[in-house]
Amino acid sequence: EKAPDYLQRIQTRYVRRSAELDLARSKQIYDLAGLYAQALKRLQYSYTRKRQIDEALKVKAVRKALPGNEDVLAATERVKAERAEHERAKLEREAMAREDVVEVALDSTPEEVPNKPGGSDKKRIGERYETFIEAMERRDVNLMATLFKPGLIDMIGTDFIIQQFMPHADGIGRARQAGVRFMTGKITFGDDELTAVQTPYTRVFNDERDLDPVAWVKIDGEWYWNTDDKSKDK
Repeated sequence: EKAPDYLQRIQTRYVRRSAELDLARSKQIYDLAGLYAQALKRLQYSYTRKRQIDEALKVKAVRKALPGNEDVLAATERVKAERAEHERAKLEREAMAREDVVEVALDSTPEEVPNKPGGSDKKRIGERYETFIEAMERRDVNLMATLFKPGLIDMIGTDFIIQQFMPHADGIGRARQAGVRFMTGKITFGDDELTAVQTPYTRVFNDERDLDPVAWVKIDGEWYWNTDDKSKDK
């Protein structure tokens, strides 16, 4: 027998609210574990500087065991899954928006369809770069992976991201907290109009410092970090 409508509504709200509370709890555990790990790391370094090696090794053991804690592990997986789903939904919305633009373009005259990279391309690269910096600061490897050229991470694995970028995550976080701004900088488009090299820089008041160039490639209307282009390593 079918349950009454009011009972179904209560059940729906209960399930939704339970999921929301579960996610909120997971985020709290995930954030607290991160803060705890940072505090342990500082304590370990403090003991090391004081040549209290035995104490430093004890703290290191606790820090290394933290990610394997049952609650922390479950929370980490829950948070990463939620972020991946959020990014997937975002990419789907962007894909639908691009399809709408293509439909409009196909119905337009040649004069109405721009054939040169314009402000929208520069703005999009800037947005993608900002997302990458924020993801690196949060150590969100899954989100960072979506910004690389499709198929690349499947081929070389996320260890590439961990090895190349995670060592800089703490520094970026501290810099942003101290007021350092990561700016998009100059963007130079290739002759094919499907590649670009970005020269980002940091700014603190009037002090500006160039960062390593970033190569981008445009695929199916979206800009991706292109590690195949060695110009970023110059």
